[in-house]
Amino acid sequence: GGNVKAMHNLAVIHAEGRGTAQDFKTAARWFTQAANYGLGDSQYNLAILNERGLGVPKDPVEAYKWLDIAAKGGDKGAAAKRDAIATELSPEDLARAKVASGTWSAKKPDPVANGDVSSMKTWQVSSLEGGAAGASAGATRAEIARAQDLLNRLGYDAGAPDGLMGPRTRDAILEYQLSEGLETTGTVTRETLAQLEATPN
Repeated sequence: GGNVKAMHNLAVIHAEGRGTAQDFKTAARWFTQAANYGLGDSQYNLAILNERGLGVPKDPVEAYKWLDIAAKGGDKGAAAKRDAIATELSPEDLARAKVASGTWSAKKPDPVANGDVSSMKTWQVSSLEGGAAGASAGATRAEIARAQDLLNRLGYDAGAPDGLMGPRTRDAILEYQLSEGLETTGTVTRETLAQLEATPN
């Protein structure tokens, strides 16, 4: 019906397989819609899907574009990730990505479907890390902090081990899960934490 927050949360459901089969293609479709309406969390998540080729063709230029857009919206984690991807792009691809970002503009959401659209940027919505306001699919804050500490020891930049999920922690978990052949949820699952505990550091 045009509600941007609902688009994002529906994408999260499909990305994590909450109550349905995990489907990155459908997740990418809904993240794209919400991202085009200017929702920062969707822009970041869409960039990660493009970077890794989850549900969409692997496209670092498109990943840079969405990270740059999210970074301009104030997402510091997106800025750091964008700069890392920039080092891997050719000068031509980097220029193309910057043009794509610079010429992008957000679609105007339906005010009836979204209520007070002026508060949209302050929403604390769930993202690939799972749950509302930074929760992680049932993991306790202590478990998240333990995972962050172990990831940092293994060379993954998970940020401060404070037990709070954020873009850096989510991205570090995704990278670790991919490297270990685990289910790529971007959350601190029991399987992921057990594997982290078992990995020498």
